[in-house]
Amino acid sequence: MRTSQTWREQLGQLLAEPGKRQQISEAIGVSPITLVRWVNGKSRPRLQTLSRLLRLLPNQHEYLLPLILKEFPDFPSTLSHEAEGQATLSIPAEFYRRVTRARAFTPPTLLYSSLQELIIQEALKQLDPARLGMAVTLVCCTPPPPHGKVRSLLEKIGRGTTPWLEIVEQQAVFFGFESLAGHAVTAGRLILNQHLKEPGPAPPGYRHLWETSAASAPIMQAGRIAACLQVSSAVPHYFTPQHLTLVEAYAELLALAFPWQDFYPPEQIKLGIMPPASAQQPVLETFRYRVSERLSAAFRTNQYLTVPQAEQEVWQQLEEVLLPLSASMQNEETKPTSTAPLSFHSDSF
Repeated sequence: MRTSQTWREQLGQLLAEPGKRQQISEAIGVSPITLVRWVNGKSRPRLQTLSRLLRLLPNQHEYLLPLILKEFPDFPSTLSHEAEGQATLSIPAEFYRRVTRARAFTPPTLLYSSLQELIIQEALKQLDPARLGMAVTLVCCTPPPPHGKVRSLLEKIGRGTTPWLEIVEQQAVFFGFESLAGHAVTAGRLILNQHLKEPGPAPPGYRHLWETSAASAPIMQAGRIAACLQVSSAVPHYFTPQHLTLVEAYAELLALAFPWQDFYPPEQIKLGIMPPASAQQPVLETFRYRVSERLSAAFRTNQYLTVPQAEQEVWQQLEEVLLPLSASMQNEETKPTSTAPLSFHSDSF
């Protein structure tokens, strides 16, 4: 498919494929003639219908959304205001009851993971009702060695809408002070960047392939910090003041989803700098192998070791590998040499 200059041209190319016109018209609730009128510029679609078109074409989302925003710059805010008219941007009282009931009746071994998933899913549903593309993730403090400092954060659980995967943490990555989450944890307050791909004074954050705007709020209890709630949108300038209040409310609720030992005083948190996600990947791919080797070694020496304990040890090992890697990469970039510098992809920190 050739490159298009407008979303209408892009849609025209899609409709040229056999059977596509009828398939799309039935799925989004407009006639085939209306689709043709859109392509020819003779009709203006309702923004809710455009939203349905985006959801129908997940493989086109990354390219189609920026083209729609060129013609309809208020596209996301209009949909957001429509959603606000249907539901207040606050956590429903009924959901608080669901959380307290889950805390009362969930078995201890499943309690915290169940609460985290329950709250993350509700936050995603409420923060992205039009499903324009969002990821909601928990970025947790990596447990330090005894008497050590928290040096990094790690994605633990995440849920997303197209173009993100439904389960985001399948591609876990470490975060450091260079990330938006790192700034939020260090400052102890919500940090916002409305356009991650534009230069400016705001923290650049971790730019995922589809991430354009993001907000991070620390998860705190009694002044201590366990993690950060990271909300990433595929739409620039997505977050209204009401959205940010809601992000903070969900971060406060998530404090119920962590045990007390996961919270660290601010003076125990000293984040390092992590390398780009692309540089982390070869190291992170060894995670399962390292866990298996650690469990095998424990079995051979009659040492009692659970899978979560082995995983925590391995995450700490990988952190120790990656922290110096970032410094060496920065030194290599600044070294005066005729050799071409390392290049990082656009989805790096």
